[in-house]
Amino acid sequence: MSNALRFLWGKRLVIGRVGDGPALEELGLVDRVRIGRFCVSGYCLDAWRIGREELAATSGVVLGVSGSWHDSAAVLMRNGRVLAALEEERMTRVKHDGSQFPVNAILRLLSVTGLRWSDIDHVAVGWDYNQFVETPHGGAPAVRMFERLHADYVRARRLRACDMQRRDVLERNCARFQPSAVKGFLEAMARDLRTAHMPRVSFVRHHWAHAASAWYASGFDEPSLVVTIDGYGDTETTTVWLGKDNELRLLESIPLPHSLGWVYSSITEYLGFQPLNSEGEVMGLAPYGVPRTPDEAELGRDLRAFMGEFVQLAPRGLFRVNPEYVYFGEFSHGRKRVSQALIDRLGRLVPPALGPGRKLDPDLPAHRKYAILAWALQQRTEEAIVHLVRHFLRHDGRVLGARAVALAGGVALNIDVNRRLIAEGLVAPERLFVQPAAGDAGVAMGAAMVVSREVYGANRSYQMRSADLGPEYPDSEIQAALESHRLRSGDDYELLANNEAIISRVADMLSRNRVVAWFQGRSEFGPRALGKRSILLNPTDPHANEIANVVKRRDYWRPSAISIKAEDASRFLEGLRAGTEAPFMNVAFSVKSEKSDAVISGRHPADGSSRPQTVARDQDPLFWGLLDRVGALTGVPAVVNTSFNREEPLVESPEEALNTFKYMKEVDALVLGRYLVTKREKIVPTVLSLREDPKTRSLLEAAVRSGCVNAWDTVFAATEKGSPSARRINVVLRDRWGYQRHRDWPLVKEFFGGENGAAMLRYLRAAIYNEAIAHGAAEIFVGSQGKYDRVVFDALLLSLRDFGRLAEFANFGDAVRISRLSDASEARVQFSPEFEVFRPAKRSCFGWAIGVDVGASVTKLAVLRDGKIWRTFTNATPHLSGQALHEHITSMVEDTLAQIGAAGFSNVMLTAIGLAFPGIVTMPRGRCGEIRWLPNLQPRWGGSSPEERRSEYLAVNRIAASLTEKYGTTVRILNDAKAFGVAEAAQRLNNESPNARTTVVVLGTGVGDVTIESGAIYFARAHQTSQAVIDTSSRSYADSSSGAPGSLSGYLSQARWESAAHAVAVPSIETALAAEDTPLHNVAVELVSQQAGHLARWITNRYRRGGLTFVVLSGGRVAGHTGTRLVAETRRILSDSGVPVEVALSSVDLVYGGAFGAALFALSCPMGANAAKAA
Repeated sequence: MSNALRFLWGKRLVIGRVGDGPALEELGLVDRVRIGRFCVSGYCLDAWRIGREELAATSGVVLGVSGSWHDSAAVLMRNGRVLAALEEERMTRVKHDGSQFPVNAILRLLSVTGLRWSDIDHVAVGWDYNQFVETPHGGAPAVRMFERLHADYVRARRLRACDMQRRDVLERNCARFQPSAVKGFLEAMARDLRTAHMPRVSFVRHHWAHAASAWYASGFDEPSLVVTIDGYGDTETTTVWLGKDNELRLLESIPLPHSLGWVYSSITEYLGFQPLNSEGEVMGLAPYGVPRTPDEAELGRDLRAFMGEFVQLAPRGLFRVNPEYVYFGEFSHGRKRVSQALIDRLGRLVPPALGPGRKLDPDLPAHRKYAILAWALQQRTEEAIVHLVRHFLRHDGRVLGARAVALAGGVALNIDVNRRLIAEGLVAPERLFVQPAAGDAGVAMGAAMVVSREVYGANRSYQMRSADLGPEYPDSEIQAALESHRLRSGDDYELLANNEAIISRVADMLSRNRVVAWFQGRSEFGPRALGKRSILLNPTDPHANEIANVVKRRDYWRPSAISIKAEDASRFLEGLRAGTEAPFMNVAFSVKSEKSDAVISGRHPADGSSRPQTVARDQDPLFWGLLDRVGALTGVPAVVNTSFNREEPLVESPEEALNTFKYMKEVDALVLGRYLVTKREKIVPTVLSLREDPKTRSLLEAAVRSGCVNAWDTVFAATEKGSPSARRINVVLRDRWGYQRHRDWPLVKEFFGGENGAAMLRYLRAAIYNEAIAHGAAEIFVGSQGKYDRVVFDALLLSLRDFGRLAEFANFGDAVRISRLSDASEARVQFSPEFEVFRPAKRSCFGWAIGVDVGASVTKLAVLRDGKIWRTFTNATPHLSGQALHEHITSMVEDTLAQIGAAGFSNVMLTAIGLAFPGIVTMPRGRCGEIRWLPNLQPRWGGSSPEERRSEYLAVNRIAASLTEKYGTTVRILNDAKAFGVAEAAQRLNNESPNARTTVVVLGTGVGDVTIESGAIYFARAHQTSQAVIDTSSRSYADSSSGAPGSLSGYLSQARWESAAHAVAVPSIETALAAEDTPLHNVAVELVSQQAGHLARWITNRYRRGGLTFVVLSGGRVAGHTGTRLVAETRRILSDSGVPVEVALSSVDLVYGGAFGAALFALSCPMGANAAKAA
């Protein structure tokens, strides 16, 4: 690859000669264009502008996409006008969703606007992927920048390069921002939407997109200073532009690691809050940190000095950040944005908070130091930005004369910074515009604006006075949502006649200090609730702010905002002139002292400031009318306005509004368009919340702590009772022979993020893994109903992609395909909760047969003559290798035939051989059975690589072919628990009534259950407790998907267990139960009693599904005292619960039952296992 040759092409950058290698344009993207022998950024060159004829053939539709690391969003524009905008989090319900491509938002916008994918002419991506891609002419620009940064640091610190420690920003960006990912996204969209259309693509630098979103939407027709400040984008953290003559000119750029956004996030995490989520909380905490005592004043001075060291003001309005606090150094202590150097330096003054989720109380003496640190951070942030803006407005000749300022970037959402700019006299309120979607969501809008102007010539600027750019929901959709939540017209809700009726009813409720959830019109774009998805309270109610924090589950000290009539705002707020609008809650103003007794709530308790939204009549007549009526009733034409959500993104749809309102006990009414809902308790939610119910909350907390599958099963079992109409997480598993299984769980809010969501995903992954392993799934379909189908699929796909690595555990060769549930539906999938395996054929049971039951310690062999046991044998099971096990079984069969011959039976012809193994065995149609996993034997086999383990399994699986070739007979392989079930079922079939349903629960080394009904045997699940050893990240999950027996075997197979006073090694639980009047006996009794309770709950659940009448316990673990006590205790619990299911011990030999069942299975199933309704 040749070195880059750089030339200036007018004002545009041209990257040199196209040589060998995969040029970007050869990837199928139209981001770069060849001009002669040069490769030029397409959107940057006049020659790339669409010609008149081509322009006439296009509709000028541009899709803006933001997909950096958080706040993914999409915007649709046509001829420079915004059609609709939506954040991905509103669809996925994951706060600050960081999807690289906002697929769900895009699909919703296409639906809202009526556009098709083929209507989109251009996709504008708000991140310059070119910066992270090596070109045919040289290295990637971002790589070169970071290499210089790292080299400078090594040189300055006199380090060896190999000793340098730093954050992995470059590596993560280079891995993520690849043009091939964009191409894959476009192809997937075209495939899903059944079109071949591939729009053009342009990459717009991140901060250019930020600047465009602020300047082109500001409405300013005068020269303006445009400033963007965030964590970073591409390689920049801050940029300064001149907006003039409808153009943006870059004046200054500050690169990484000098980032005010990073500084704010690092202190946010230091204080125990969540970075990239809770910076607003730290801003709200800061006013409480104004020092109150001399000691606090001294600490405040020290912290101010530290922050001056952290963020250093530089000439020309610039600033520098100490890189050792945010970029270089050790980050191995669990925090993402706090270096050890920062802890060492700042910890002398204020120790780091104890971790995420700590509740700070700024009035508590022990917590005052944290509030003061937040105050010092806020002060330094304000000083740095004022320093920058003052220099360019007052001292930079290129900007002299400019009086307007436009801001964007996440730091621009800092309302106190924006107030400081006004207070310092740098800009008047009417000449300050802050993009309402100032964070990375706004990048989608800015990128679309850049491409619309640069490529399609749509030089349209406008004044953005409203952020309601999202979807709107008609009355018919609201009505459908009310009905799906089981609400009845007249009793539970009423339809109001018109806007006047809405205003009258809601204003009356607010004047009486009621709390109202307000859902109207198109949803807001950006983080603020601006009268479309809001919770409203009376600002004259002294408790309104406190109630708002209770509703939102926030700390008591958090402030709330107000919405106020635009023409009245100047009467109540200092510094806001008559006729000036502040429609986006982006600037703080102080409440006038003479109005402080009127506006009691909706302002900051510490400094009296308010974050207003001014509402103009022409922009929102309904909301303005409500404020006007509230003013007539209370004297203040305003409402306290907080966002309609609780620990989740803003509600987007009527369904989400109802599901959220259901759990907001402090909210008195919900207004959905013209529908007024007051009977909150009557709502039957479609997505439940585990944390809202005390019972499920405690179960959830226990499951998250333990990570145990049993605990999670209990959570979902309790959740099932919460709502019969709840949406489901659906999983369909299809094996390579077309058989399918179906698992489902209720969809709950906690699924969508946070610690609870991560733990739930680990559980679901383990449950799906175990199902897939047990039944040899070749394809897994995942999803939910309706709008949540893709969301659930995307969430689980990230976990299930690891399925291909299951070769590490056992004999898994082929990759497992993971598809959306809708794909299965299109294939007319027929769900079946169980697999019908076979109907035993008595006529096949004559002759000689051998059954072998391979146990973890002993191998049992039974010889059948005409269907009855003739002789039995045992031998120790070898653990050296799969080949040793193969030879061991072959030897036992040879020795057995010799014994038969010695007994006088010469020339015996074997009719069948059945082999039962303690692990995962799949039983494909027409095949003998395939051993997939032997968890009790494999760990001792020595080989560590997947290839070595696969070789061992191949050796074991060759046993069937070897025995068939040697003896010319049918050989069948099955799981040992299923073999026990077959033995029990074969004895019971003749005695069952035609419709009776008996379940045989097998508890041995293997754990499973078999159902007998109408003369047929069904295998449900057969799992091993040891199968629990799929480590899903931080925890191991035991499988108990067939119920409590999954953990019962684990208890009964322990060789050592502890009581309060003893830790005693015993050969078996049977010994302990026989040793009466000893502590050991008491421990054993307690363990069996606990498991009887689990077993009884499992039986009860199966009974409620219908048809279960009889349960038989079989297997080696229920022999003797253990089985007797387990049956008696289970019967007692079921009787007390009124469950009419009989429980009994098996009449089958509990030692040789597995070998007996294996032989019977081989005799009765000559055409192979899993032959549904065969024979």
